[in-house]
Amino acid sequence: MVNDIIFEPLKFRNLTVKNRIFRANTYGNFDDPDGLGTPARLRWEERFAQGGVGAILSGVAPIHNQGRMAPHCATIESDRTIPFWRQVAEAVHKWDCKYILQISYGGSHLGNLSQRMTLEQIQETMQWFAYATRRAREAGLDGVEVDGTSGGTGRLLGDLESGGTRVPVNLIGQFLSPTVNQREDEYGGSLKERSRFLLDTLKMIRQQVGQDFHVQVKVGALDTRENSVQLCQWIEQAGADALHLGSKVPYPQAANNHFPLDIKGDHIDRSHSIKQSVHIPVLCTGGFQTATYIRQVIHGGYCDGVTLARALIANPDLVQQFAQGKDSPDQPCSYCEKCRINLVENPLGCYDVSRYDGDYGKMSREIMSVYLGNEIRQS
Repeated sequence: MVNDIIFEPLKFRNLTVKNRIFRANTYGNFDDPDGLGTPARLRWEERFAQGGVGAILSGVAPIHNQGRMAPHCATIESDRTIPFWRQVAEAVHKWDCKYILQISYGGSHLGNLSQRMTLEQIQETMQWFAYATRRAREAGLDGVEVDGTSGGTGRLLGDLESGGTRVPVNLIGQFLSPTVNQREDEYGGSLKERSRFLLDTLKMIRQQVGQDFHVQVKVGALDTRENSVQLCQWIEQAGADALHLGSKVPYPQAANNHFPLDIKGDHIDRSHSIKQSVHIPVLCTGGFQTATYIRQVIHGGYCDGVTLARALIANPDLVQQFAQGKDSPDQPCSYCEKCRINLVENPLGCYDVSRYDGDYGKMSREIMSVYLGNEIRQS
């Protein structure tokens, strides 16, 4: 569309994406326990590429089997995984869509089984990140995203009602956390030392793949906005091509049984602060569902592009609807969170039966369609 910022290409140092809407990271529960991907995963990813997003950010892809945070997620822990990821690249590239693999490693979320890493283990793990990036490049993927967020929530430190916090389950998030990271060497202490694991990992990745492959970092909110800005500046200096800002956004409050289409919270202001402080593109996630608001945050300098998960799970063709001139989807996501609740044991999909006219059979056929292809939708 002419003069529509949503459909203007977003240019990174080593990558150009056709529009400003990315499918955000979302764990699909589709893959085999052995760490290999499945045909269902291929159909799932291609669904969003066909729907018009400029790029897909994968769900977490562990860099090593011992760092897996969930049983049914495809890893990139060895060269044997490269053929599957090559299939993913080929599937989404057919639709002029880019694919960026989120690489991650689970931290000490197993309670008594956890132990403090030695310096040798730290170096080894950073090398695994570098090897994973090399494999992503060999598979023909368009880049990697280093997961520097909390990676979800683990066990409680104290009771929440008495000021307790949740433990990040992602290793990088644990290094960044002043609550979890109690190290007294060069990887613990001040923000600079707690950031060292992430920054050294980025440098090792660049040593492995050079400067001409897209590498971005997803970061969560730190204790203060100033620390978040400082961390992002260090990430840029360490060689990242982009930042993806992920944080828990507030659930919208229903008024007369109607939820707002867009979630407007502190995450937008935080993105603005970081965008003004770095020179690389910034992606922001968190409750975008209307073309008007997406244009507003990009034109306003809050971010360069947006990432969507729930809104696209509900409407995989949302970008096509925007291209047709619609400001919002015909059946928007209600933020009911049933997709996340069901994800513990069931396939990822929209479980708001009201969007299927109350027809549970229709809802089930739509959710299960990635397992058998389009024929199940038509049955």
